[in-house]
Amino acid sequence: MNYKQSLPQRIMKSTVVIALSIFLSGCFANDVDKVFADYQKRMQRLLDEPAVEPEMPIIPRQPGVSDVRQNIPEGNISLLESMRLNQCRAGQLIAQRNSSLGRVQSVQARVLYEIEMIPALTECLQNPDIAESSLGEALALNLQEKISNLPLWIDRFWSSEPAIRDTFRPGRSVRDINANSNIQESLAALNYFASFFAEIADNPHTISLDRNEWQRHMEALGNGRAIPELLRTQQHVAGWLVAVTEQLATGAQALGCKDDNSNRLAPPQNAEYMQNVLNAVWIQKLQPALARWDNEYRQVNETLQRINPQVQSAEWHAYLIELFGNDSYIAQTRQLAREHAEEWQAFLSACELNVR
Repeated sequence: MNYKQSLPQRIMKSTVVIALSIFLSGCFANDVDKVFADYQKRMQRLLDEPAVEPEMPIIPRQPGVSDVRQNIPEGNISLLESMRLNQCRAGQLIAQRNSSLGRVQSVQARVLYEIEMIPALTECLQNPDIAESSLGEALALNLQEKISNLPLWIDRFWSSEPAIRDTFRPGRSVRDINANSNIQESLAALNYFASFFAEIADNPHTISLDRNEWQRHMEALGNGRAIPELLRTQQHVAGWLVAVTEQLATGAQALGCKDDNSNRLAPPQNAEYMQNVLNAVWIQKLQPALARWDNEYRQVNETLQRINPQVQSAEWHAYLIELFGNDSYIAQTRQLAREHAEEWQAFLSACELNVR
C-alpha cells in the first residue's frame, strides 16, 4: 500500500494547518483591544443592551522640527587655523566635522561634537605655544561661545533628535495584556542624558564623556518601542474604559436587581454570571495590566521632570506637558479605572453580591 500523499493533498493539508494556526492565534490573542472587546461583549450579552462604541481620545500633535528648531550662532575656525591645531584633539574633531560625512551629521552626533569640543579646546589652550599665539585668542572666544550655546544644543537634542521624537510619539501597536516591556532600558537612556546634560551645564569646564556609553543609550532609544506602545495603549484604554463603564452603569437595573424606584429585587441568574465576568476579566486580566501601565507612566513622568528644565522650545515643552501632564489622556486613565471599579461596586451592592 502506498502511503505517500499527492502534491495537492500535501498543499491542502498545509493550508488547513496554516488556517487553523491563524484561527487559534486570533482566539487566544491577548492585546488590550481584544480583551476589552471580549469584556464588553460578555457584559452586552448578559445585559441584553447595545454595545457602547469606544471613542479614542485625540492624540496631541507633535510639533515639527521647524517649529522647535532655534537658531544657534556658530563661530568658525578656518581651515588654516585648524591645521595649526594638529597637536590638539580639537584639530581632529574639526577635521572630522569638515569631512563629507561630518557635514551630514545627525542631531545627536552634532550635539556630541559640540560637547566634545569644550574639553578639547580647553586642552589646546593649556599648550603655551597655542595660548600665546594669535590663534589662542580666537580659540578662547570660540570656547566661550560653545559654553554659552550649550543649553541651546541640549534643547536641540531633546526636541529635534529623531530617536527622542520617536520615543515621545505614540506607536502603531498596543500592548499585550501579559507582555513584559523593555521600558527600563528606555528610561535608563533618558535618565542618562538628563543627568549628563545637567552635570555639564553646571560645570562645563570638567566634562567627562564616555562615547561608548553615549552610543549604547542612543541605540536603546532608537530600538526601544516601550514608551510609544505605552502611549498608544493608554489611548485605547481610555476609550474603552469610558465605553465599558457606560455599559455597566445601567447593569443592575437592566438585570432587574432593582426597579425604577431603586427598590432591591431578588438577583437574577445573570447577575451571578456578571460576577464571573468581573472576576475573570476585570480583576484577573485588566486590573493588573492597568496597574502595570500606570506605574510605567509614573516612571516616564518622573524622568520628564528632569528633562523639562532642559527644554527651551516652548512648543516642545507644551507638547510634552499635553502628552504626559496631569490633564493628559494617560493621567485620566487612572481616574477612569477608578470610576469603572466604583460602578462594579454599585452593581454588586444593588444585586447583593460580593467580590469573590
